[in-house]
Amino acid sequence: MFDATSGEVKYFTQENGLAGSAITELFCDIENNIWIGSEQKVGLTKFDFSTGKFKILKIGEGYIPETISQTPTKIYGLGLQADCWA
Repeated sequence: MFDATSGEVKYFTQENGLAGSAITELFCDIENNIWIGSEQKVGLTKFDFSTGKFKILKIGEGYIPETISQTPTKIYGLGLQADCWA
């Protein structure tokens, strides 16, 4: 992650709280959270800028997020097998 103010680059891994290291999708929502899809079993991580912490969301064994989008009230994702979550 790049901090434009300081010019510093931070690297995050599973040790920091990511679900996986093979990233398939990145999405920034209207609250400045970053949603990170990966090819690991759990598949989805939310990075909360207000706390600076990662949270792994349990959305299904083997689910690999390929597309993440948002409406005013929900975050949606679509996986490789056309699974959809909200």
